[in-house]
Amino acid sequence: MKIIRVKDFQNKEISIALFGFGLIGANIAKKLIENNYAEMNDIAFDWYDLGLQKKAIREIIKILHTENVHLIWSAGNASFFATSEEIQKEMETFENIINLCLELHRCQKKVTFHHFSSAGGLYDGLVNIDSQTPLCPKKPYGFGKLNQEKKLKDFCNLFNIQIYRPTSIYGLIREGQKMGLVSILVKNVLQSNESIIYGSLNTLRDYVFIDDIVHFIITKIMRTNFSIGISIHILANGKPTSIYEVIRIIKRNINKSVYLRYDSKNINDQDITYSEEVCPNEWFPTELQTGVIKIIKDYFQYGGVF
Repeated sequence: MKIIRVKDFQNKEISIALFGFGLIGANIAKKLIENNYAEMNDIAFDWYDLGLQKKAIREIIKILHTENVHLIWSAGNASFFATSEEIQKEMETFENIINLCLELHRCQKKVTFHHFSSAGGLYDGLVNIDSQTPLCPKKPYGFGKLNQEKKLKDFCNLFNIQIYRPTSIYGLIREGQKMGLVSILVKNVLQSNESIIYGSLNTLRDYVFIDDIVHFIITKIMRTNFSIGISIHILANGKPTSIYEVIRIIKRNINKSVYLRYDSKNINDQDITYSEEVCPNEWFPTELQTGVIKIIKDYFQYGGVF
């Protein structure tokens, strides 16, 4: 995990403890370093050994010396199709991070917990989701995210809790980093590789670009005064798009053949769509066409070697 110290809009120094360095975490750290870098520390954090986690937490507490502390949970190795055992292991780590927050609170710190949940996991198989749609997890992954949210709500009288429920995220092509379906399709078309489709070409999903998510959370960190309570943000595009349409957009911008193979299990073929009204007022999602063009330009800017 990483600890980053920056100055907010009032020029006050704040500490950010970043747990998870995947698609979301790595891009948050990159943007903070580019725009507001003050100092960054790397802390060894074992995601599997609870004892070593507690030891790391004691070290983290010593480093977090500012009054305002932001913890970002974008961690977890459990995938959308994880087992109950894998989800339970992640929950144990999550509870250790909650205990870290409690220790910081005892030290008179103002703690804001930024938690990345999952819209797809919580609204599995639902369409035209709005602010009144009840949660509907179906897989262990979704129930795990729901339990994490419930755990946080137990402490909404102590912390400022910001819960983010992003839809299907995609980002730039980076080796060794999760990219999302859109980016995987772009990469495979550019490299003339085969893509495996686990739903159908008509499956509708809602795709959001990682840069929009990063901008949204950094704005929350830098420009929001501390106040105890809880806020939930569904980060969606509000424009359902079929896999067929995604491929059509990619082909329009890359003059190459598309090679597809369909998984016979169809384990991920349910539509999940969202109403535009569910999105926060200060959320401005990138059009899918624009996002695809950004991925392609970035790929060639770095020599297309990924």
